[in-house]
Parts: sequence; C-alpha cells; structure tokens
Amino acid sequence: MSRFILIFFLVWIGFQALRFVLRRQQAFAPRAADAGGSVPMNEARALEVLGLQANATRQEVVEAHKRLAKKVHPDQGGSNYLAAEINRARDVLLGRR
Repeated sequence: MSRFILIFFLVWIGFQALRFVLRRQQAFAPRAADAGGSVPMNEARALEVLGLQANATRQEVVEAHKRLAKKVHPDQGGSNYLAAEINRARDVLLGRR
C-alpha cells in the first residue's frame, strides 16, 4: 500500500510541475498585439519610443535600438511587446516600412 501512495505522489508531483511549466509558457506566449502592435507607428511615435530627437542620424537610431533591445529582449526576461515596438520604431525611422 505504501508503494502505491509513493507512486501516486510522484505522479501527482510530475503533473503539477508540467502544469506549472505549461502555464508559464502561456504567460509569455506572443499575443496578437505583440506581432503588429495596436498603436500605429509613425515617425513621431518612433522617435518617442527610441528616446530620440527629430534630427537624429541613422547611426543614433541604430545605437538607440541596440541599447533598448538589449534591455527589453524576451530572452533577458523582457517583454515581447516592447521588443516588437522597438523594432517597429527602428524600421519606421530607417525607412524599412
């Protein structure tokens, strides 16, 4: 009987651990807003996101993007949404979109 209880307990622990991991993945899964964003990105908003002034050079845009991307990268515990916004801002200012 004690073997049965031990096996049941170990299976239960494994199930709880799996449930925890799956919930954690869902919490960080990309949402629809992460991919495209909900606020339109224009030049003024892009400058605001990257913290630049209107007369920013191409080099300043690239440097600001790299600096902010390192801070908010999802692999470093940052947000998918913020990383996407920073990338969109860079693309707008560099004329890629």
